[in-house]
Parts: sequence; C-alpha cells; structure tokens
Amino acid sequence: YQVHGRGSPQAAPYMQYVQALLTDRARVDIDATYRSVPSEEAQLEFSTFSTAVASMNNFKVSSYPLWDPYWKMVAATPGTNGMVHLPFAATPIGIFYNQQLPVPAEAGLKLTPCLMAGIMSGRITKWDDPIFEQNPNNFPVSGTNIWPGLQQPITVFAYPGASGPTYTLSMWMSGCAGGWTSSPVVSISDGQWKASQVAGFNPRTSFTDPTTGQVKTIMDADDMAAAIASTPHSIGYLPVWGASPGDSLVEAQVVNAKGNYLNSTRADLTATVLDLWNSRKIPANISDNWWPITNTSGSGIDGGWPLTQLLYIYSYKNLTAFGSAGPLAKALFSFVLGQEGQALLPDSGLFPLPPSMQVSMLDAMAQNVQPRAGLPAWAFESKSAVGIAGMSLLTFSAARQGYTTTAITELKAQLASISRASQSRGWSRVRVAGPAGGGVGVLVSSMLNDLRERALSRISASYEEVRGDAAAAMHHLLPMGQVDLLVSDQPLRNSAWEDLAGYAANPTTVLQVPFLVRPVALMVRAPARITLRMSPCTLAKVLSGDVQTWDHADVRNDNPGVSLPSTPLRIFAVGGESSGNTRALRNYLAAACPSIPTDTFNTELKTNDPKDNTLVNPGMPRNVEAVALDPEALINDLAAAPEFSGIALVSLATGANAKGLSEVALPITAGSSQFITPSQTTKKEYSALLDGVNGALDLPNAQDDWSEFNIVQAPENRARVYPLVRLDYIIIPSELTSLGSSGSAVTAVAEYLVHPTAQASLTTVAEDPWACPLSSLRATSAKATFGAMVTLSPDAIKWAILDGRSVDAATQAPQSFGSSEHTILMSQVTHTTVITQQAEAVVQLAAASGGLSTGGVASYQDITDAAIVALTAQVRDAKDRADKAWSIAVAAIVLGLLIGMSGLIMACWVAARTHNMPAVGKQLGGSSDRYHAFDDRANLPTSTVTLGDVPLADRRV
Repeated sequence: YQVHGRGSPQAAPYMQYVQALLTDRARVDIDATYRSVPSEEAQLEFSTFSTAVASMNNFKVSSYPLWDPYWKMVAATPGTNGMVHLPFAATPIGIFYNQQLPVPAEAGLKLTPCLMAGIMSGRITKWDDPIFEQNPNNFPVSGTNIWPGLQQPITVFAYPGASGPTYTLSMWMSGCAGGWTSSPVVSISDGQWKASQVAGFNPRTSFTDPTTGQVKTIMDADDMAAAIASTPHSIGYLPVWGASPGDSLVEAQVVNAKGNYLNSTRADLTATVLDLWNSRKIPANISDNWWPITNTSGSGIDGGWPLTQLLYIYSYKNLTAFGSAGPLAKALFSFVLGQEGQALLPDSGLFPLPPSMQVSMLDAMAQNVQPRAGLPAWAFESKSAVGIAGMSLLTFSAARQGYTTTAITELKAQLASISRASQSRGWSRVRVAGPAGGGVGVLVSSMLNDLRERALSRISASYEEVRGDAAAAMHHLLPMGQVDLLVSDQPLRNSAWEDLAGYAANPTTVLQVPFLVRPVALMVRAPARITLRMSPCTLAKVLSGDVQTWDHADVRNDNPGVSLPSTPLRIFAVGGESSGNTRALRNYLAAACPSIPTDTFNTELKTNDPKDNTLVNPGMPRNVEAVALDPEALINDLAAAPEFSGIALVSLATGANAKGLSEVALPITAGSSQFITPSQTTKKEYSALLDGVNGALDLPNAQDDWSEFNIVQAPENRARVYPLVRLDYIIIPSELTSLGSSGSAVTAVAEYLVHPTAQASLTTVAEDPWACPLSSLRATSAKATFGAMVTLSPDAIKWAILDGRSVDAATQAPQSFGSSEHTILMSQVTHTTVITQQAEAVVQLAAASGGLSTGGVASYQDITDAAIVALTAQVRDAKDRADKAWSIAVAAIVLGLLIGMSGLIMACWVAARTHNMPAVGKQLGGSSDRYHAFDDRANLPTSTVTLGDVPLADRRV
C-alpha cells in the first residue's frame, strides 16, 4: 500500500510526521511520502489528472485556493468528478521591515491596506513619502512627525511566483478601493508582478546571501526573513511560522476590519478562523470553486487577524484511478481533519481549525471523496480499545507503535521529567492573559508581582494583554494556545464556551469563577456642583438612537432645573461593544428598562476616534491605540474637552473626579426617585452583592455557561447600592494534566487571586481602589472550586497557600514544610504592602489636618499614586536585578561543582588505572612495556587480557 503527496513546505513537517505515525500504526507495509514543492507547482500538477495518476500523486497541499482556470480544468476532466478543498490548518502572515525609526517599536510603522498597496505597487518609493505624514497612526505619542529625514528608497521584496503569502496579502490590500484591483497573485504564466503597479515596477525576488555571498531566490519564509534582515530600508511579508527574523527586523502593525492595529503576536488566529467560518467568508461547500469567494481578511472581531493564511488539501472527488491508494488517502484525510490530527498541529507551529469547522470539514470529506467501489476502507482503533479489531490488516491501531514514534514519545517523556525536576528545584512558570483596558491587567500584574515575593520557591507568573474581546481571547487556553489561565472583564460568550467544551477528544471543561466586583461609572465633564442623573430608559434610548442630544426632553426630565446644551450626546467606551463595561451596561438596561429590548441598540458604542475632534481637541497629541484601549487616556481626553462633550463608560477609578469629571447618578431601583453615584456605595456593599444574588437567583456552577448571567436581575437585594456593576472572572480549564507539574502552579495562581489577603492588600489607593474583593464566603467557595474541580498530573507537586506561620499542635513548634517548597506565605509583607500603607498614612494625615479640601485630598492622592507607582517600579527593578544576579551566582556555583566533580572522577579513574597497571606490566615484561601497553590499549594481547571470562578478541559488542 502506498500514498504520496506534494505541496507547501509549511505543511511538510506536519504531513511527514502524520504519515510516519500512521505507517507505524498499520499492520501491513505502507509507503507514504510527502515532497515539499511551492504551492504554485503543486497546483499546476494537480490540474493535470493524467499526470497525477501516472506519477501516483494522490493529493496536493497548497497555501491558497486552487486557481480559477485550474479548478475549471479539473471540473471538466472525466474521471475526477471535480475536486474538494479541505482546509486543515491556519498560519498568520506578518509584514516585516528593516528601517530604523526614531521611535519605540510599539510606536513604529502602522499600515493600512492602502499604504501597503502603495508600497507593493511602486507608488510609494521612499520612507519620507508625504503619504506617511498624512496617516495619523504613524505619529508617536508626542505628536512629532517621524518621517522627515528618512529619504532612503524602500526596497520591496516579494516571492517570485504565485504563493499563499502573496495571495493573503493581496486579499487584504484589495480592501483599498482603487488601490489594488488586479489579480491577487503573481501571474502563473509569466512570473511577472501584475497588480496595479507603476509601469516597469517589480519587487525584488532575490537577495545576496550574506553567509555565502551568492545571489539566492526567495523560495520560503526563511529566505524572505534573511532578505529583509540583510537589506536596510527594506520591507516584505512572510508566514510567521518557521521564520527567524533578526534583531534588525521589526513587524509592522496592520489594521483589521474593526479598525484595530495589531501585529501577529497579538492576534488570535483560531478565533479569527471561527469568525470567518461563522460569517461564511470561508465557503461551506468543499466542492465549490473557492478562488473567487474565499476571503480571510474580513474577520469582524477586535482581535481578528486580517492576514490569515489557510493550508488546503486538494483531492479529486473520485479516487477510483488510484486503486488501493484511494482508501488509504481518504483515511489520511480523516486523521488530519480528526481530533487527534488537529491536536498535533501546534507541534509543527500551525493553528488548528475551530471545532465546529473541523467537524463540518470531516463530514463533508467523508461524503464527497470516494475511492473505487468494492475496496475495503481503513479503520482506526484507539489505544484503550479492547478486542481483536486492531489485528485487522487495514486498521490503524494507536496501540501499535514503531521505533520512531516510540523514541519520540520517550524523548518527550524525558523532556517532561527534566521540566518537572527543574520546577521542583527552580522556576515554575505560569502565563496569564487578559483583555487590554478595563483595569484588569494593572491589578492582576500587581498581584502576580506580590505572589512572587510570597512564594518560597521561585515562580514566574507573567501577564500579557490580549487585544480582542473575551470570546477571542478564550482560545488562548486551548492546547495550541500561549497562556495557561485567563482573567477577563466578562464571562465567555456562549459560542466560545461551546467551542471549548467540544474541543478535543475529551471535551475541555472550562471553569469560570468571579474574583472581583467593580462598579462601572458614567463620567461626564459638567459644570461644578452639578450631578447629572440618567434613568435607565433614557440611557437605553441613547443607545437605540432615540435620544441624540443633551437637551432632549427625556434628559431634561431626569435633570430638572439644569441647563443642558443642544450638542450631541454620545457614550464612549474603552473597547467599544466588546468590552466588559459595555456588557454590564446592557445587562443593567435589560433588567431596569425591559420595555426597550437591547437588540434595538443600533448605535454602536464608540471608541475615542482620533478623527473625532468634537471630543478630542484639535491639535491635541493623539494615539489611536492608547486612546482606544486605555481608560485613563479616555478620561484625560474627556477632561480636556469642552463640557458635555460625551459620557465615558469606565470602571470607576481614582483621579477622575480630581480632573473635573463627575459621576452620573442612576436610580437605586427602576422607577425610584432616589439616585445614587458609584462612589456613594461602599466597597463592603459591592463585595456582598454576589452573596445576595446567590440567595435570590443561585449562581451558575463554575463549569456552566455564564453568558446569560445578569447580576442586575435582583435589585430588591440592593438597597442603597449603585446598580451598574460588572464581575471580573478567572477562566481556567479543569483538565491540566497535559501541563505536567506546571499545572499545580496554574492552580496556585488562581487560588492566590481569590485569596482575601491578596485581594485586600491591593484594592487600595495605590492600585485600584474600586476593584472590590469577594466576600469571605465567596472567596472560600472560589478557592474550594479550584481545589476540587481542577485535575492535575499525578506527579504534580501541590502548592500550599498558608495564611500565617504553620505551627505543630502538639509541640507548638513551627512546622517543617518538608519537601514542599511549593508554598505561598500570605503573612510575608511585600514591597507593595509597605509602600501602600505609607502612602495611605500620608493621605489620611493630610486629610485629618484640615489643610486640604476634598478636591485637594483627591489631587494629593493623585500625586501620591504617581509617587507610589514610580517607587514600586524602582523597588521591583532592583529586585529583578538581584534575582538575575542570584541566578548567575547559582549557575556559576553549579558549573564550579560540575567541573570539580569531573576533575575528581578523572583523578580517581587515573589512580585506579595506575594502581592496576603493575600487574599487567609484569606479565608484559617490565616498565617500558607497561607504559607502552597503557598507550596502545587497542592492541592488548588477547591471550592474557580478558573481559569477564571471555578473551577480549572473542567478545562481540
């Protein structure tokens, strides 16, 4: 039996491993190969059915859909019944440049489809082109133009033939009306660049290899990366998979369909593909001509990546001509599109399909791809299967392995063992991620810093901001993801929860546990001593578009006697529609004003658009990312704008009132004449909210879907409590055995975040004064949830979180922690605690002295906060330097010990050899013969020297 394929080099490591794995699992001999060739060549070969049959090429893999003329050729060829596209993996395409800009990388080059189309078509030829000056996104925060003085010409690199990266880039650039209108790939027939270019312009498709001095054609991602790295002032594009950009290579940020700028490291590719699939930008019918209808650049989520490349298997629908290879090829497709095959993709640097798309592709393939009638089909057997079915000649049994896969499995086990040993003696690493903005990141980062100080063994718990809504960010928790635990300003959306629950062969149960309560404030710049009021239905009408100005009758009715202007009334939200604050507002209005359904809200909440000068003063320094993702930037812009410029929807934070903004008051309950602002409710009352809701509604279980939970649905339990609140969540898989010993550290971080001491020490003026901790009842319940519902690897060392000094009840002596260095001592005083306590004492003293007004105290708090942040940064920087020095010292000691031990062993060995040589020398006839025999060990006389009881010459090794 044999099955052979050719195609994209990106798929080669994965396809070759899968073929080796299936060959090992088969009882009969299988000859399976995969040859790497450019996608262009694979398409050309696939278009000629007779050639494919004669050369036994059973399938092809390409990084873009089959070219339209080729699809028509295959469809018209007798014996094929047409062909199918089987997408099985995804990878991002990034744009990289080698141009030194006088700004930090995060403020560097930002590209729109039109800007990139101008570069790739030859209309933009120099880095100081005026078009860069016209793009406000290419200005640093200071507002200084970075482009004058950069007169260097732009060197543009491209692939020489049709390719998936070029197809993907062109699809994105075609979003520029009139800027990129030709065929989205290099013409296959003549190899020339044909895409709205300036006459005579062609990108460079080769470079001088600095290691060899030879001219080299750009054939793959590594070639493209080397070309850009070795050529100053250049730009190019490549799959992020497999590339190793040098230090001089920086990735540009590109704009997606939602208007967000991000690079590939900030993108969520699996969530992007899911959105494209759900919106039918990826066709559902695998038998269709995908060339004119596939669009992977239009994802509508915040974290959607506009340069998403899919990898496709091409197969003829009728495999009769391939004989016995037909059923084998179909079995290979089934494995690749199945759960086990998809789970193997991350090991090759590829992203798997979303579960719903994977299941659909697998079913469609089974119905459309048909081998010769009468030939038996191959079957699959799991490793745990019982019986004799696996003995069948045509069964792939996971219980059967060859030497190669066994060796790989053993090497992985050894690596895991080394990792566990390293963890028990050194660092435990946990990666935490959460949404940008919303206040979650600052607080959690501080809590993780204190966790490192309280841990007896060394733990690295890092926090990364994810640019995207919670539904997109959740997919980082999947096995191919980059983080271990997620914190979020809202629960998982239903679709994301269902996808996670059905992800792998064993569904991933995801636990969602609230760990903070936050009031969400509506901040406005209004005249002094005026507290504006808003009834729920007035707010709902603002979102539905029925109320558009401040002097609308409904707004005036809520604020009798207040003079209101006729200017537009708009609500600005960090993160727009996808943020947790927006979800909290919708939940509040759904409960407090049910007469206006939330699905009538046809006015999207705006982010602070830098082009909108009604809010941002003309000429004011602007940065679209900082403004759109940072609550403080939104507050600062609103404070600098004229009165009644808009309402900022933000989680309540310190300093806003001191900047001249005031809180909008909401009625305590729907229809009540009593209004309340968020700061008029105490933190203790906010913390008790979940206890009241639990008694009235019953909270969902941690493993359940929380997307419909609405904390505002029980207003009768909230006397004198501000009603617009949100919950922050910890989201963690319940199955962490795949993480080995690191799983226990992940659980420890989750338990630490809900620990009362950790929460209380940081919800202060220094960090986030209105991030309200859970009540002791809810905190205890949350910690018990993690302990009882998270499954760890059997060899994982459990972490312990101790409130104080552990004392033996019998001896009253301090208990030994035994072998468990994996302990977190909550009694350990951290740098943050000391600094915060000192700052609070200063503020309280200033307030008690009577020398400061209320506004003065608030301003003094702002000054103190800034000092705290700076001092904390200095302390932690010094601690980091000390940690590095400690690590270097330990490494030096270990190296010295190893060298010393090696010398000692060598000395002992020499002494032993010298001690044994006289007897041998005597037999050989004197001291000169002794030393000769010692040096010429390969020619020892076999008659006198034996190994065991067998002469050395007769011993076979």
